[in-house]
Amino acid sequence: METMKISTEALIKEYSKADKKGKLMLERIHGKEIFMPKILPLRERLTTFEDFCKEDGKNAKTLIAKWKKNGDTPDEIAYKQLKLMVRVLNGGRLVDLATNIKAIGYAPYHYGTSGSGFVFSNTNSGNTSTYTCVGSRLLCENDADARFLGTNFKDIWEAFKRA
Repeated sequence: METMKISTEALIKEYSKADKKGKLMLERIHGKEIFMPKILPLRERLTTFEDFCKEDGKNAKTLIAKWKKNGDTPDEIAYKQLKLMVRVLNGGRLVDLATNIKAIGYAPYHYGTSGSGFVFSNTNSGNTSTYTCVGSRLLCENDADARFLGTNFKDIWEAFKRA
């Protein structure tokens, strides 16, 4: 009997393409463990914009080149980067307050910096008061993701705020 050699990477690649019967056959031959991903938690896998793109099945360099070719300004590119990043953290969804008034979203906040594009105002007069909060609609589904995004990707946020 001949021994056949195949790399683990090639085996896993073929497993991912196989139908249910093919997967069962490969699991019987090689064991289930080899096909079980050794995946870090999502936030630990996402350290760069490129990582977010990989998670979303896209190529970061291709996306940025496309946006630049379309004439997008640096703040527009940063917005598109952040929107993709929020969508990945939210499992493919964006929190939509326009159509779902019961939706809850968490946004990273940054204290005012020079040239900030965010606007916050508060007016009190007599017995009436108004409060306006105009800013990002890049909402995460939980506080931890909002903090992670706001803390670890300050360069992208700063580019976004420099409109």
